[in-house]
This record gives sequence, structure tokens and C-alpha cells, in this order.
Amino acid sequence: MEAIKPKRTPRWPKVVLAVVVVFIVWWYGLVYLHWNSWIVRVATNIIPFPAVMLNGESITYHDLLIEMRQSHWLAQKQNEGMRLPDDDEMLSRALESLVREKALTQLAKQEDITVEREELKNALADLQGEQTDEAFDLTLIETLNVNRDTFVDEILRPLLLAQKLKTFVLASSDYQSSIRVLAEQAQIRIVGGTLFGVILQAAQQSPFEIDGGDYGYISVGNVPDGWSALLGMGENSTSPVIETIDAFIVLVVEEVIGSGDDAQFHTKAIIFHKRGLDDVLEQYLDDSEIKQIIKGVE
Repeated sequence: MEAIKPKRTPRWPKVVLAVVVVFIVWWYGLVYLHWNSWIVRVATNIIPFPAVMLNGESITYHDLLIEMRQSHWLAQKQNEGMRLPDDDEMLSRALESLVREKALTQLAKQEDITVEREELKNALADLQGEQTDEAFDLTLIETLNVNRDTFVDEILRPLLLAQKLKTFVLASSDYQSSIRVLAEQAQIRIVGGTLFGVILQAAQQSPFEIDGGDYGYISVGNVPDGWSALLGMGENSTSPVIETIDAFIVLVVEEVIGSGDDAQFHTKAIIFHKRGLDDVLEQYLDDSEIKQIIKGVE
């Protein structure tokens, strides 16, 4: 009679179980151990675990550790002989920088703003100037501790994107609508006879950045940029709302002395500064869903 062979148990369940156990151990280390522990460093070099989630998109531990190493190198170079920030302080700064960069990227995508390859090429050529490729590469290593590709992808591209987004925000009627309405309301009140000082004080109680006051007598040759409407104004007159690159302005002329090139205008003004990119990003982050997974920093 033929002997009955014992049924062999397949190995794959054990392999799967081992993988699951390893994953759980690593995940425990990532979530509950300090960010600088060895298990975190080993795991993040293998698997792209998220350190922070911003609106469903991840900033990985690997990206964070690279930022930390770069920040530490720059801190040593810039603060030679001085106390360096401790690890947790540098971690906090690195997280803040990466979250801001991710928010910038998301906002730019939302507004359909991109940096084209040709723009990067031209900006890099401008920075390199007359240096040879070898000399420029050496400069990047010595000043920033990065190679050319890393510089383009991680420094130059975000910088150009921020510049384009800043220009877009300043020119956007959507982002600037609230401050423009405030300027228009102030202009109407001035024309209606409300005292200039009362209007200026009320405007400065708003959450926006607003300057103004009595600028004295302004001669034809000293008219500030964006204030050219002043030259066509007479005594006791108020300008419409004037839009410049970075502000909305209401001008009030109380007296004009002389005429032609010798004219001087006794001028008051309220300057309603436009919302900048930093303000827009801060609001974007306030409205965002942020989940911090990393431990060891508040």
C-alpha cells in the first residue's frame, strides 16, 4: 500500500504575514517614534511614507530628511562659530518650508499656472552669465550644496512659480475684490464730504494694509510713480480709485500753487495695498486639510 505523503503547506501565507509584520513595525516607528530614530531613517529610504498630508497630497519623510540635511548644511555655512538650531527646531522649519512649497504648487495648479521648460532654461542662463558650465556647477556646490539638476527642480522652479503666482495674485480681480471695494467706498465718502481723517482712520481698522495721510505740497517733478492723475487735478478735487501694480489709491488735492511745470499740489492720499502672495497662501493653508503624521515636533 502506497504511503500517504503529508500535504505541504504553501509558503506564501508566511511570506505575506512577514511582510505585514515588517510593515506594521515600520509604521509604528514612523508614527510613534521620534523622527530621528534609526527605524524611521531606514524605512523612509525604502518606502515613500508620508510625513504630512496636505489636501490629500503627501510630503514624504524622504523629502523631509533631504530638506533637513540641506538646512543643516546651510546653517553650518552661514552660522560658523555660532550656536546652530537644535534638530527639532530645524525639523519644524523644514516642515513649514515644505508645507508652504506644497501649498504654492497646489494653488498654482488651481490657477493653471506653470513654469515652462524654456522659462527655466532662460532663467538658468541668466544666472550662469558668462561662467562656464564647470564653474557654475562648482558655484552651486560651494554655495548651496546642490548639483545643477537639483537646483533647477527644487530651487529655481519653485522660485519662478512663486514669482508668476505673485504677479497673478496682484492682477487678479478675484483676489483683490475686497480691497478694491473698500477703496471705492472710501472714495465715495470723500466725495460726499466726510472728513478725510475720519475715512482714513476707519479704513485702517480693516484687516488690510492701508497707509495714507497728508503728503504736503508735491511738485510736478516729484510726482510718485502711479500718481500721474495728480497732474490733471484741480483744487478741492478727489481722484477716482487709481490702480497700480500693488495698490489702489485715492488722491485728494486741497490746493494748487502755481501752474504748468511750476505747479505744486497740496495732496492727501489713502493707499490700499493689495493682498500679496503670502496673505493668499496663509488663507489657503487656513482653509486646507493638514494632517501631520510625523512625531517629535509640535
